[in-house]
Amino acid sequence: MIMFNQSSPPSSLAHANAAIPSHLHPVALRSTAKASSPLTTAASQLAEAQLRVCVPPTRRSPSITSAASSPSPSSPSSSASSSRSPGSSDAHQSIYGLNIDHSAYRPLSALHPTAPHAESIRLITCAEYADIYERYLRSAAAVDEKTVFPYLHCPDRPGTAQASYFSQSKPAARHPPPAYRGLTVLTADPVLGPRPSRTRSRSLGSASTASASTSSSSAPPLSATSSPATSVDGPEPRASLLTSALAPEQVLERDPASGALLGRFVRKPMPSSTVNLRLFGHQPGQYAGLSDVVVYAEAGLSAPVLELAALVVEAQAEFKKRAAPKLEYHVLVVCEEFEVFEREHGALVAVDGWGFKRSKVDFFERERLEMESLTRASEIEENVWFGNTADAMRDQEQAGHGRFSVMIEAHDSARIPSESELESVVCNLLARPRKAPSSYRPPVHLEVPSTGPAAGQSSMDLLVRSLQEFCGWVSRIAGSGHKILVHCHDGYTETSLFGLAYLIHRRRCPLSAAYLHLQLHANRSFFLYPSDLTLLRYFERRCSYADPSLPAITRSARWLEDGFEGHFPSRILPFLYLGNLAHASNLGMLRALGITAVVSMGESVGGALAGAGIAHLDVRAVADDGLDRISAHLPSTLAFIERARVNGGKVLVHCRVGVSRSATVVIAYVMAHCNVDLAAAYLLVRSRRLNILIQPNLVFMWALRRWEAQLAFINLGPTLEAVMHGGQCNCGVCGDEADGRLVRRRVGGGAWSWSALANEISLLNQRYLC
Repeated sequence: MIMFNQSSPPSSLAHANAAIPSHLHPVALRSTAKASSPLTTAASQLAEAQLRVCVPPTRRSPSITSAASSPSPSSPSSSASSSRSPGSSDAHQSIYGLNIDHSAYRPLSALHPTAPHAESIRLITCAEYADIYERYLRSAAAVDEKTVFPYLHCPDRPGTAQASYFSQSKPAARHPPPAYRGLTVLTADPVLGPRPSRTRSRSLGSASTASASTSSSSAPPLSATSSPATSVDGPEPRASLLTSALAPEQVLERDPASGALLGRFVRKPMPSSTVNLRLFGHQPGQYAGLSDVVVYAEAGLSAPVLELAALVVEAQAEFKKRAAPKLEYHVLVVCEEFEVFEREHGALVAVDGWGFKRSKVDFFERERLEMESLTRASEIEENVWFGNTADAMRDQEQAGHGRFSVMIEAHDSARIPSESELESVVCNLLARPRKAPSSYRPPVHLEVPSTGPAAGQSSMDLLVRSLQEFCGWVSRIAGSGHKILVHCHDGYTETSLFGLAYLIHRRRCPLSAAYLHLQLHANRSFFLYPSDLTLLRYFERRCSYADPSLPAITRSARWLEDGFEGHFPSRILPFLYLGNLAHASNLGMLRALGITAVVSMGESVGGALAGAGIAHLDVRAVADDGLDRISAHLPSTLAFIERARVNGGKVLVHCRVGVSRSATVVIAYVMAHCNVDLAAAYLLVRSRRLNILIQPNLVFMWALRRWEAQLAFINLGPTLEAVMHGGQCNCGVCGDEADGRLVRRRVGGGAWSWSALANEISLLNQRYLC
């Protein structure tokens, strides 16, 4: 969990400012601004006053201990508060979300009354920001989905299907903004890259020198992977980023002609004829209207910060005129330099001033690492290994120490080598001494098709015969002691066809037995499309009668015929599967996988499970309609899963498709059981769902974010505590530090604002969805 520095800030900022080289000092930086800027003069005057106003000796923020009580997870009303800032228009309005006394922060007008919108802008220090941010994270534990939805679905767009759909439950309803206060964080720095000339004398943590000695002793220790000297990722395009910080253009509109930012919150266009319950890309603009907005920059209080803050004030005024919100929202400006965050509040820093990652999570990169971790090379039969292409590349980089003599890449346009080509490879391999490192030679590279032909029985016959011969060749080479790696890009899709075919041929087993061996004994995740299932059934028959001297292969199990779609439900943890309604209805498959309990989220399978001796939790009152809440069902559902695990069983969680309701439950369980934050749990489940893209709707993602806050800040009672404390198991995620590149943050260790989380999910989905 983030450990916020609650101690009093240094009595003076003079030591830190004295260490700034003259050409990097905020005043010097501001003096280079264009003279035509209307705020340049005001910003320059404010800079000199910065040291004496940022830390008023007698004006402190309220204690964090009163920021949030410990509301019950099932009691959304406990998030309301009636304490308000004196003089605000919402003084007697019960609100939800962030609860702070804005009068505790000095207005900009106290220093420069003529600055644009000076009365509406308040100044805060880095320590005060840390306090506000933790209050915001804590507040999420008590904000029920119905508080902010359907408003965050963007039903306030007249003439759209979205507006019509969400008005059905409340005819003629206009869906006004809710009485809720969130937090949006904006960086005013342009994309100029990391600070180019900052010297090591301003390094952080243990590297700090006397120039920062006043606070180095209390600064939180930094991870070795986050310092400029040891990061292997290289600098980020944008430096000096706080966790949850957004760029201005993600929240404010741009003038289409000039490209200049405007004083209006972004309202992305929406299709007029379709309803979308997953408008993640729309959230930064929609949520900003319900938020206090914090603006900061590398240089602290500066002209760019004040210009951006003024635009946000104008955007809030436009929003107030258009939507008539129930609350007054505020703009807060951080008046200290970013290095104070680096030195005293390192847990809040996503990217430091050098451009190196501290706590930033790249969702696409993390998803890739999760996939590589899941599909790392493993042996499915003697000397035959399956893995991903990254495994193949790493093995080849170990010159003289590679494990594999043959590497076979599976892809859809591959051609199986001819008999003469394979014999040539055999002669080459058999001539090599197998255990003489000094005689190392690079592996032989071959390929195999990943899928069957598009059409034509003759083409299928040819492929099946070629596969039989190739399987025999691989078995011969493996039997001679040479190791073989079969790989593909993701480590499970393109290799599945050949993997199952090889097991049928090598073990002379039915296709159903090959499925179970690969899943349960070889412990490999794989995914087969229905069309390739037909090809493998034909391959099974051909292998059965290929050699009359051998007994025929027994018939596959019945479950392979009963509406089986070609793939098992996705194994998220060794005891936890995520699937669809067809999976839950296939009793034979459930028994074969050892599944002892089923959770049905809104899609019932009837009474068949009870007769089969499978425990069943049927959760009916939850639809994937953008309205139904799921948080009320999480405690009982997770407790049911935990009881099955403790009793040595396995659980399948399903809905209709297995991407939204059931995925939400599984993510929530992974967060609690494995003690990982929402981002880590979401990406883990997403990667292990294989070729099926999980898509919890906005309401369900809000519930998960609330669940994360409850796990971090609230005593959930003995039942759910058992789920959380049961995490020391052999699931491969709990306490997994085997892959140094993949460090999953603990619950509460990297919580995001709603708009930042939604933005990251939107960017990730853009790679897969049109």
